[in-house]
Amino acid sequence: MSEIRTFRAATMRDALRRVRDEFGPDAALLSSRTLPGAKREVEVTAEATVSSASRGRQPSEKLDPRTAHAANIVRELTRTGALPTAPPASQRALFARLTARDFAPASAQYYVDNLGDAPLADVAAVLAEDLPICGGIASNPHRRTVAAFVGPTGVGKTTTLAKLAARLSLRSGRKVGLVTADTYRIGAVEQLATYARILAAPFEVAADAAALTRALSKLRGCDVVLIDTAGRAPRDDAHLSELAALLSASAPDGARVEAHLVLSVAAGERALLRAALRYGRLRPASLVLSKLDEAEGAGAAVELLRTAPPAPVSTLTFGQDVPDDLCEATPANLAAACLGDWEPLLTDAAPGGRSVRSARTWEGVS
Repeated sequence: MSEIRTFRAATMRDALRRVRDEFGPDAALLSSRTLPGAKREVEVTAEATVSSASRGRQPSEKLDPRTAHAANIVRELTRTGALPTAPPASQRALFARLTARDFAPASAQYYVDNLGDAPLADVAAVLAEDLPICGGIASNPHRRTVAAFVGPTGVGKTTTLAKLAARLSLRSGRKVGLVTADTYRIGAVEQLATYARILAAPFEVAADAAALTRALSKLRGCDVVLIDTAGRAPRDDAHLSELAALLSASAPDGARVEAHLVLSVAAGERALLRAALRYGRLRPASLVLSKLDEAEGAGAAVELLRTAPPAPVSTLTFGQDVPDDLCEATPANLAAACLGDWEPLLTDAAPGGRSVRSARTWEGVS
């Protein structure tokens, strides 16, 4: 025997909770859709099946008194948590699918507990509601933006800056200025200078806040100024203090320097949490999740984004190609990336398909 019913709710999470409350964790989800109209309600169709355990014994059957007493003891131990119950096989499968995509066990268990036997499409729908998103960096063409990229060593700050600069300059026609404050890493100044030369963008070097203030004055004619900073270990308190001082520099028009924290999802959940905690002192305006191509999915970031995000996500990057391998984060493409689905990223990175390379060459820049 089975029963099929349709449930409607304001969000996918609420609809799935209703299914679970009515049919239990083993309910099979048959379909889901967003209804047309201003309310944008979600409709889920689910099937409740009678378990083999309940089919094995007729309701009229009575248990032996000793068996019934033992069953009561087991039931009470389970209720109090002294005897944990094993999750059904379907839930164990969902847990395995999520952890295979780098979800922390706590996050995987959270979605198993909330969604039961849900297909990944429904997990993606709930993730899209859970994860914090903001607009892209310098996405407002009517507002001057001064953005500094901060984060640990090796997360891809310089490459991210180059991708964004190329997009803003070549695709959007914005006048972009570049600044490097990374005077520590060998070749850092030359690397960004090469990008600036390819883009025909003005370029400045600023080792401290006073020098950055002077650089911003020279670049006051630019619509967007992008600042590269040195990467250090998150536990380097002296470096974080230097960064905070650097970010206090002011532009002549009063535009403040926004910090955008770049974190590599390939670093894993613990490294992400540690870096976010330390760099959170800088009050970043957004998060840039980088190196998605080096991970099974962006699932490692879910625990951070779900429980203690230092800022919403603005940007996703997933390769070395400039300017292609970057896109503005949306609820749909971030949720898909967390589950290892890259197609929305490729589509959003270059609407209409992967972009054709500019006549200018990027070869020799790494």
